[in-house]
Amino acid sequence: MSGHSRAGIRSILLSVAIGAAWLIIPVDNALAVSCSGSTCNGKSPETTGCAASGVTLRYIYIRRDGAGPNLAKVELRSSTVCKTRWSRVTSLIGPVDISTEIDRNDGLFYADWDPNATSAYSPMVYVGTTKTAAACGITENDPNHQIACTNYQ
Repeated sequence: MSGHSRAGIRSILLSVAIGAAWLIIPVDNALAVSCSGSTCNGKSPETTGCAASGVTLRYIYIRRDGAGPNLAKVELRSSTVCKTRWSRVTSLIGPVDISTEIDRNDGLFYADWDPNATSAYSPMVYVGTTKTAAACGITENDPNHQIACTNYQ
């Protein structure tokens, strides 16, 4: 074979190898979500795929009578992929009725109620680069509903 033929075969094999490598590279989180930005307002972080890239920015505990034992953890969650924030509340005492709320600094808010749950998410709000949000949670496990909210971020 001539030098040109061997070079051509090597080029073809290299192209095939590079093409095959694309088949095994995992899908980026940005490709796996069904919304981004303001189109995520009011939607579930779980069903849209935004929760997969979620991180906790702030958290606070819901405490019985404000000073008793921790009842639940309230988290302000954020997705840089979806550019959103939401509230996640996790019970520390087993299944309870949980209310979650996300409040954006311009007044937009969403809430959700999950009976007999150990964890619950609020719908999302788009924050972009100019807005902030706070997460709130309520456990309804006794006559005195206990509430806690994070600071805005």
